[in-house]
Amino acid sequence: MEKWRKGYKAVSKHGNQYRSYTYGHADLKIYAIDHITRRTPSNGPLAVFDTKRNVRKMIEHSSEDTRVFRCRYTISADTEYWIESTLGRLECIYYPRGARFADAVELIKEVAV
Repeated sequence: MEKWRKGYKAVSKHGNQYRSYTYGHADLKIYAIDHITRRTPSNGPLAVFDTKRNVRKMIEHSSEDTRVFRCRYTISADTEYWIESTLGRLECIYYPRGARFADAVELIKEVAV
């Protein structure tokens, strides 16, 4: 049985969809409230944050319509964030403070940051 933890997820609002907040959107994920989104086998873990303060710092210079949700997530065994793209495997070498890696994320409620 999966152990769920509490955290915060930053997503971009596009019309009536919430999308992953990733560089280049190479591994675009669609999120919905009260729906579990799981990582794909060909890509690294999903990113969430431990506190509202840390997610606020990560998105403070965003030009997108960014929203933050309280979420629950399952911890990933992976310790790095990476995606597969047409350019091959791209690894992220900078992890914002409070970043956590997840195999599954469920958006609970939008929160002000």
